[in-house]
Amino acid sequence: MFLWLRKGGRVMEHSALKGGWLGLAVWILGIVAGVGHAAPLPMTIDKVYVRNCQACHAKDGTGNPRMLKTLKVEPSALNIVDADTLKKTDTALGRVISDGFEKKMPMYAKKLTEGQIKDLVAYIRTLAATTPAAR
Repeated sequence: MFLWLRKGGRVMEHSALKGGWLGLAVWILGIVAGVGHAAPLPMTIDKVYVRNCQACHAKDGTGNPRMLKTLKVEPSALNIVDADTLKKTDTALGRVISDGFEKKMPMYAKKLTEGQIKDLVAYIRTLAATTPAAR
């Protein structure tokens, strides 16, 4: 037995229902019990960095050279693993992430949780420890 569901204007076969009547019953019971739709897993901090920071600060934190012209900044402005940045306290770095910086870096206070911001600060420090150019 197959059950076809509409999704986004397209008709799709629901793979959980390929098991016939028994599969249908298990699927329905799962939905009724709330098992069928688990909450999405939280994004890992490296993925938060990739999504929000990497375009400007590069994968290793040394800064993306292509963004220098666009943002009209010096290379040190995008390097978050240099000595000057790492001298800052966790609170100061977190404030930059939350509030943005000189209208070049957007504010993330409404986009990221306080925990994610703290985790990003720790992640930046980890990048600095593993980036040869930062030492």
